[in-house]
Amino acid sequence: MYKYKLNLITFKDGQTIDPKKLTVIVGANNCGKSRILKDIKSITTEKNNNNAIIVNDVNFTIPVNMSEFQNSYSIQSIKDANGQMYIKTLSADLSKPHNIPVGIDWETTFENVLKKQDKSTMNQFSYWFGSFFISLFLTEDRLKLTKETESSDIRDNISNLLQAFYKEGKITENKLREVVKKTFQIDIALDYSSLRKLLFRIGNNFDDLPSDTREQLLYFKDKEKLDEQGDGIRSFVATILAILVGQKSILLLDEPESFLHPPTSL
Repeated sequence: MYKYKLNLITFKDGQTIDPKKLTVIVGANNCGKSRILKDIKSITTEKNNNNAIIVNDVNFTIPVNMSEFQNSYSIQSIKDANGQMYIKTLSADLSKPHNIPVGIDWETTFENVLKKQDKSTMNQFSYWFGSFFISLFLTEDRLKLTKETESSDIRDNISNLLQAFYKEGKITENKLREVVKKTFQIDIALDYSSLRKLLFRIGNNFDDLPSDTREQLLYFKDKEKLDEQGDGIRSFVATILAILVGQKSILLLDEPESFLHPPTSL
């Protein structure tokens, strides 16, 4: 069975890293740690990945054929109102949609790409499918990704992390609640009662949250917004979302301890 993983990271100076389940890059300030993550993301998710500065190449697994790929991962195309087919997911930086226009026979097209099993295959795979497997969570984005946002029509159009979290459903929301309760001794809930907005609320306990959105509108009226809380909990929630949403194979996490009180960062 096919499994996406990074096999080898090669730097421009010839050094290499064989990534494991957890790989930690350490070094002084401004030595290039964040740049390495950006380079990996560029090479594994973009069509023209010529922006890499420190990393020269990333070798990752590619499937032998489309049958192997589709038996391992559920990636489906979506047809828009005009009949155009797209492959859609949340971008690797978690801040915008990743929409790739494809033909109606895209599986056959990519089957022919996979037959080559060369550098061009890896480049095309990165552009089409890399964002399904890679998430890049940078320090400068940490306090932006959980901010109140438009709900939009999220059936086929996911454009930010909150929309993706909403679509994940109650199982993922309960996982987030469990971690936040354990760490901060408060509860968290996604408020979509206005139907136009998505935002997080915090409080002592949301076990009595009504299931009817019309009742939720009044219920959430006096509950505090996550956007109005300190940087620590906002950063923490965003980090947990980056881990939970989509369950992507690779998470490139920049400075995971940022904004957190030392005991919380352990």
